[in-house]
Amino acid sequence: MFSQTDIKLNSPNPKRLKLMRDTLKVLGLDHLPSTDRDRLFAYYLVDEFGNSEESGIIALSQLPKFIKEKKINIIAIDNIYELYPNPNEIIEFMKKTKIRLIQTTGGFRNQVKLPYLAKKYGIKNTNKLSPQDAAEVSAKLALLGVGSEVNIYEDITKVVVSRSRVLGEGGQHQAKYARSIASLILQEKRKIEEKLKNLKLPYDVYVREGDKGLKGAKFLIYAPYNIVRKHIKDYKGDLYQVKVMPLTKEKIAFSSTIPREKPNRMLICGVDPGDHTGLAIMDLRGRIILVESKKEWSLFDVLNRIYEFGNPIIIATDVPKTPQTVERIAKKTNSIIYKPSRAISISEKHELIRQLGINVKTPHERDALVAAYFAYRKYKNLFDKIDTITSYIPLKINSDVVKRDVINGLSIRDAIAKQVNMELNRIIDNIRLADVKQNDNDAEIKRLKEERSMLLRKLSDSYEKIRYLETKYHELERKYQLLAKRFEESQDKIIILKNKIKNYETQLKKLQQNSDNPLVFEDYQKQILQYREIITQKNKEINKLLRELEKYKILALRKPTNIPVKTLKRLTLGDIEYLDMNVGLAPGDIVYIVDPSGSGKKAAKKIIEKGVIGVIVGENELPTPAREEFEKAGIPIIEYNRVRDRLFKIDDIDEIHFINRKILQKIVEEYKRAKEKTKSSTIEDDVEKIISLYREKRRNVLKH
Repeated sequence: MFSQTDIKLNSPNPKRLKLMRDTLKVLGLDHLPSTDRDRLFAYYLVDEFGNSEESGIIALSQLPKFIKEKKINIIAIDNIYELYPNPNEIIEFMKKTKIRLIQTTGGFRNQVKLPYLAKKYGIKNTNKLSPQDAAEVSAKLALLGVGSEVNIYEDITKVVVSRSRVLGEGGQHQAKYARSIASLILQEKRKIEEKLKNLKLPYDVYVREGDKGLKGAKFLIYAPYNIVRKHIKDYKGDLYQVKVMPLTKEKIAFSSTIPREKPNRMLICGVDPGDHTGLAIMDLRGRIILVESKKEWSLFDVLNRIYEFGNPIIIATDVPKTPQTVERIAKKTNSIIYKPSRAISISEKHELIRQLGINVKTPHERDALVAAYFAYRKYKNLFDKIDTITSYIPLKINSDVVKRDVINGLSIRDAIAKQVNMELNRIIDNIRLADVKQNDNDAEIKRLKEERSMLLRKLSDSYEKIRYLETKYHELERKYQLLAKRFEESQDKIIILKNKIKNYETQLKKLQQNSDNPLVFEDYQKQILQYREIITQKNKEINKLLRELEKYKILALRKPTNIPVKTLKRLTLGDIEYLDMNVGLAPGDIVYIVDPSGSGKKAAKKIIEKGVIGVIVGENELPTPAREEFEKAGIPIIEYNRVRDRLFKIDDIDEIHFINRKILQKIVEEYKRAKEKTKSSTIEDDVEKIISLYREKRRNVLKH
């Protein structure tokens, strides 16, 4: 339907991007009453757009083969223990099939009944669901991001290397003793690291530095205790000791619960792992939601804390080499990793925290917040672009979900098309399930399908306009950069000229003191006057450039909700060309014609070609030829008096005003209603004339 334009992203995991481009398939399940040993399930298979692929009944033993054949990514069910009553069996099933498992009614707490969710999200309008209906509802809820995903948390083993005794105060001998212990701890740390690398076991290591060297080291090894214990033993000597301890056993946990206030809120999470783990959470609009840190915060607890606020899509670190803890969090949450290309200095971090105006209690909180903010800054322009584009879509879609899909490898067009199709399918499903007569229902579905086709055509047109708008936006950016460069060059030239004047004035003073030759004075004075004239000319150029820069800056950085209104003194080809050259005319603009009198067809067509969405006319009457051209193109003609109080400036630029999108839509709707009413009245008058004429002819025939 839409042409594809790929967004180039510096993704740390190209294999994962390939996976995200594959077709998403969700299998909804619901347990059927059965006396057989092999449990039976009603199933409902949907694609990423919510279209049904097939449905029926399947045995549990057939599921792994079915998942592989149909390339299913997600299983959705209202109670995961309908699959297996034992958590270990669920873990084995997930590992074997490599699927994502979602409990659509929520996690362990605050579960919500499936019929309630079916009504809330407009899937089924009934208090009682059959197993087949329940399977369908679960599949479609999972596509909408409703429910809690099951995560498997693996064993973690902690290994601590530390001193065996506390060193008291002492002199030179005690310092030598402390250095010897530090050297032994360092050697033991290196031995353990070498073993773990040979065994290919993932780990994180944290060290405590002291004045005399290493005071201790702590390893978090992401492997079962019994495996680690075979290769690393407990040890206690006179100088140092090694302790091996199990931390987390393999278990099931839910990664999120059904969101209450902000469903599908996507998050950027900065993580600074260590003895104290720092965590910072931001949304995709740069708002800071949480900054905190805790001692010995487990992976399980960090994930649970994140999922209290939404769904993470970016996990960020402030160091160029990604810590394994960050990698594991990203893997568990199916997120991409952000890491800076260089080490960020402490002074940069402090300056950023000062600018953000956030009070952080520990360096770990500071580093986590810096990581999250740098990640947001990297994707900010992309996110703003998506917000601008989705604001043109005539359907309610979640722009955060589009952003998630885009950073995971989809093009902007494909990500929006996916959401649009889901929304249109949801609308049709709502009508299909409405409590109306069958004939009326079928007619309504047919009408909606036609409306859907019309909307998709409009969307295609909108994308063409958006593509043109993007081109114009990039042109504005290039012009802005060019003007900024010229501005800097002019400033540099002025500085050089001022320095030359200063040198000449210094030399002039010296000559006045040491020479009586008037010709030399005159020569220097002439040069100084020439340079001052050049500076005056350059200052004029700079002022002109500054005004142009301001115009481009206002247009480039405006909010998506503000529609530009460009002022045109008269509707003539010359004035249109002047406005386009000095301010620019782009699709989506509105043109305010101060004096529309004397306007012709050519000028009106020129405005229409620029892709404007409305025309505001001043006090004088718009000539009929121009009016007819605008009406033929479907461009609303609005009187200035109706919007006078609604126009506003962002800066003191006379040629550019703005109007709020919602206010404009309301005015345009009123204009269309008035046009329809006028058209209807005209038709009624014409019909009445025809009927009168017919009656007159009929009377004449009867007379004769």
